[in-house]
Parts: sequence; structure tokens; C-alpha cells
Amino acid sequence: SKTLVQTLKKDFENLHPSPLSSSSSLSSSSSLSSSRSPSPLPSPSRVAYLIWRSPWMVAGVPTFIDHLMQRCGWTNVFSDRKARYPEVNDKDLQNARPDLILLSSEPYPFKETHIAELQRLCPTSTIRLVDGELFSWYGSRLLHTPAYLRDLIER
Repeated sequence: SKTLVQTLKKDFENLHPSPLSSSSSLSSSSSLSSSRSPSPLPSPSRVAYLIWRSPWMVAGVPTFIDHLMQRCGWTNVFSDRKARYPEVNDKDLQNARPDLILLSSEPYPFKETHIAELQRLCPTSTIRLVDGELFSWYGSRLLHTPAYLRDLIER
């Protein structure tokens, strides 16, 4: 029988297709050991994950957040920054041209007002509030992360 660690490893490996494949599968939310049929990962691929306001701060590399974004097949638009959590300004966000901007629920509690502010800065970006615990906390929360990411990808 599989251990929990083996099951989680498989679920996270299935978030991102191999270089030779254009499909991916994730576990269903009801059982970590059962899997869905492979389905293509949709766009967007260029993503900014914001963790703070005043100043804007984003998840850089190497971070667990960046690793999860990679597992989803997404490119961190701020992966070229030297800091793990670099500060960026309005112009940096505009120049990065992210397809998707994710606003974490923590450590800064982003709200709907921030979506409107960012939509003015980056009018072609899709902007979503996300559960920061599922993107950045290790431990038992990881049990819920594959299903959460599947839902996020499919929305």
C-alpha cells in the first residue's frame, strides 16, 4: 500500500506534464489515490503571485510558491529577480505582462479592491484571490492542495 508521502508526491508530479506530454492529471478531491483522465493544462502560463501591498511584493525563486506554480505549468514572471520575495512597482507589473495575477490571502489579506486596482494597471490580466495557506504552508494542508490547484486551473 502507498504511504501518504508517496501519494502526495504522485499527485504533485501529476500537476505538470512531462516535457514529452501535453497532458496532466490530478487526484480527485474525494481520494488522493484515485486519478482523473489526463487533461491538457490551459493557459495562462505567465503568472505573478503577489504576497504584499505597499510595496507590492511577489513570490520569486526559489520558493515553495514558485515550485507549485511550476507544477501547474505556469511561468513565474518574476523568476529573474534575485530575491525570494522581491519588491516590484506598478511599472514592473505592467512590463511583466502576466496572463494571471494571483493575490494571496496571506500574509497580506488582499481583497476585491486590490483586484480593481490591479485591473487598471494590467487590464489584460486575469486576477484572482487565492488561498495563501494552500500555496505556501507545508504539512497537512498539502492534502487539499492538488484538488485546489485543479479547481484553480479549470476556472
